[in-house]
Amino acid sequence: MGEDFGQHDDAKAWLTQRLPALLDGSNSFAADLKFTLRLPGIGSWSVDLKGAAPRCLPGEIDDANCTIEIAAADLMRIVGQPDCALEIYDAGRIKLTGSVDAALEVVSLFHRVGALEAGGGAWLPPQRPEDFTYNPLAPGFDDDPFPVYAYMRKHAPVYYWSGLKYWLLSKYEDVRAALTDPRMTTDHTIAPDSPAANAGDEGLIGKLLENSPLRLSDEKQARFRSLINPVLSVHAIERMRPDVERLVEELLTPLGERPVVNLVDEFTELLPRKLIALLFKIGNAHRDAFECFTEALMDSLITRPQRMDVKRANHAVREGLAALKDIIAEKRRKPAADVLSAMIASERQGQRLEVDDLLSLIATLLTTGADSSVYALNQALLCLLRFPDQADLLRQQPALLGNLLDEVLRFDNFHKLGIPRWATQDIELRGQLIRKGDAIAAMFQSAGRDDEIFADADVFDVRRDLKAAFTFGRGRHSCPGAAIAQLEFKTAFAFLLRRFPGIELAGKPVFRPQMYVRALKDLPVALRGAKRVTGRPAAPLHEQRAGRSPELRSLGPSALRVSAFTLGTVTFGDSKTFMKNRTASKAEARRIFDVAVDAGINLIDTADVYCEGESEELVGEWARGKRDKLLLATKCRYPMGFGMLGPAGPHDQGLSRQHVVRACEDSLRRLRTDVIDLYQVQAQDTSVPIDETLRALQDLVAQGKVRYAGCATYSGYRLVESIWAAERSGGGGYVSAQVLWSLIDRGAERELVPACRHFGLGMLAWSPLAQGFLSGKYRRGRPPTSGADLAAAAALYRSLDKERNWRVLDVVERIGVAHEAPPAAVALAWLLRRPGLSSVILTARSVEQLQQSLQALAVDLSPQDLATLDQASEPDWGYPYDRIGPAATW
Repeated sequence: MGEDFGQHDDAKAWLTQRLPALLDGSNSFAADLKFTLRLPGIGSWSVDLKGAAPRCLPGEIDDANCTIEIAAADLMRIVGQPDCALEIYDAGRIKLTGSVDAALEVVSLFHRVGALEAGGGAWLPPQRPEDFTYNPLAPGFDDDPFPVYAYMRKHAPVYYWSGLKYWLLSKYEDVRAALTDPRMTTDHTIAPDSPAANAGDEGLIGKLLENSPLRLSDEKQARFRSLINPVLSVHAIERMRPDVERLVEELLTPLGERPVVNLVDEFTELLPRKLIALLFKIGNAHRDAFECFTEALMDSLITRPQRMDVKRANHAVREGLAALKDIIAEKRRKPAADVLSAMIASERQGQRLEVDDLLSLIATLLTTGADSSVYALNQALLCLLRFPDQADLLRQQPALLGNLLDEVLRFDNFHKLGIPRWATQDIELRGQLIRKGDAIAAMFQSAGRDDEIFADADVFDVRRDLKAAFTFGRGRHSCPGAAIAQLEFKTAFAFLLRRFPGIELAGKPVFRPQMYVRALKDLPVALRGAKRVTGRPAAPLHEQRAGRSPELRSLGPSALRVSAFTLGTVTFGDSKTFMKNRTASKAEARRIFDVAVDAGINLIDTADVYCEGESEELVGEWARGKRDKLLLATKCRYPMGFGMLGPAGPHDQGLSRQHVVRACEDSLRRLRTDVIDLYQVQAQDTSVPIDETLRALQDLVAQGKVRYAGCATYSGYRLVESIWAAERSGGGGYVSAQVLWSLIDRGAERELVPACRHFGLGMLAWSPLAQGFLSGKYRRGRPPTSGADLAAAAALYRSLDKERNWRVLDVVERIGVAHEAPPAAVALAWLLRRPGLSSVILTARSVEQLQQSLQALAVDLSPQDLATLDQASEPDWGYPYDRIGPAATW
């Protein structure tokens, strides 16, 4: 025929033009035509078509031996079409052998059902939007589907995909609405004829997945989540970190001995399934059966379903279910410190997870959970290999690892269909009528590149603010396994990037053809520059030099990335109470604010009582126009004016529901914002039940008025009580704690710091210079004799006039001379190196004070410097640490 199908922009138009020339008008469809479909390494299929053999073009091709080749690297399935029934599962060149007309008709059929696109894999937009066809199996789609999604957002934001009978939502706002709109449900029984409602592999696997908790009605799912959320909370999963670190090391270390490794086969497909077994602590007696069960379930979705032996898979599932029932019975009798035992013991209002619930939950974790982890790990590896500057950034700033999963799933999401929902009633959306029972797909993969929401949406940047990302869904249908995924991700890449600093691609990535996801089949890498790794990943270090911005660090389990310095605003405003005569002028405070923001500080910390509310008002005024770049944190607990301006009523203070909610609404008004990023209780209140305070905070989060809750000035026991109470309720708890911490006061290291690190809370250090003592403004034997508030200064001097404190200051000043840095910068540089610290709160009455503190970014303390400062500031630990040793606090 002398023409290449792939060279034509519109295959359908080309076929339409060519067919008349191949037919002589006498075609009668009298004969049955047969041809063979052959795929290299896969086999052949005989295909029957109804029709007659038309006359060939003279001298061009033999009618009996017509051959047409078309690129079909991503063609997976075409099932049950009117004139063609076949299944294709792998890459290759399709060869159609038969009559010219029969071959062309099959090519045309492939195009009509959306299995092919012209252009040999380079997607080309149609001339008219009405000619657009969504085709996730098109050649080249997996390599870069994002031009298709961009076209959909612009021309077909609510698109009916006839291939699977789904409405596809591609714009961010529509996707967000689908996750929270009660008119869209995860309950597939509302549409029993929907393809997704009946999806699943044959036999036991399909039946087991049909009972997945994620397919329950909203009411049943709420009950399920109330039981499972505490078990899978960040604090509960964080306790497994040492075991997960050992698993990652066991999988990755041997790979460094080979020049090229396919990380899909040898790491990313192994880690999630082994992690589940680890979290459940499956014993040797049942390990083989559980691993076979895991392999059968995951292969049914993510690896090679076309090569599965259904009978063998069903046998593995039967054996696995029997083993799991034995395991559950054993753990009921003798619970252990593992996730499965916690699931079994979970009980709320007289309800608990029964055996069938547990079996379906385990199956869900191994499919919906673990298979998603495989895809996400693969895409993250591919992104870091393609953008090595981002990998280098993660090595330099390990705290950014907490941002990696969010950015990967925003920038290069593996979904092709999206998260399914079903309409509970007729819905009109952007001029399209979605009928009750219709299937809807919320396309996370498109929403993440919506440039109306994300600046530079087509740029991969792990430093990005991702408060708007859909990584784990939203609202009542958010992913219950989020904590597992985050721990898995951060641990895997912390080790991988340190162990193999020279890692690079060693060949072309190959995707496995699939309808619903972009599934990498081969990811060949060279693991160059292998280094020995011992111990846990180092704490984030302050490696910036003068003129650079503070690094971003994770704030506990939250999605917030905070600068290593926070701007405290207790000095902003005209105080009539405890800060009287100790604040900056309004003009100087504004300059401090601007210098801090220009230096890269993104977290502003205030409180409703600072200067009787004026601090919040000034922050709200100055943050206008910068709100998208800043995180606002405020606090409640005390009465306005601390009772110094008049008696406080019973509901004007404390952590009762009434005061917390009312104080929050007042702060929102003063800050001129609709949401507070971090709302903190300023000190514990034992007169109010912990559950009441937490429920008030949880409701504020659910209402969208608060993003995350934190606490300050808590005792160790009260903090742990709060964590346990949050786990019992199944709601969110504190993500951070403010602690008094400096070289002068290291008391937080006894219990608060270890508790925060154990449970994964972020830490914000306040008064890091001990109210200015470490700046060197006080001298030994010379109490202050002048000042705007001499009495307060004299009282502070008397409280700090101790030999230990002067010894600490002497060491700080000596090290400062060696580094040509002011004492304040040295003291802050030491604090920035404390393990687990998220940010240091700086307060200043002048720009000069702030700039001296910012010089800490340029102070590179040596190990000897740190040891000297540690020794000089060593506190009297007291009982029981004087018995068990201060090292136990870490």
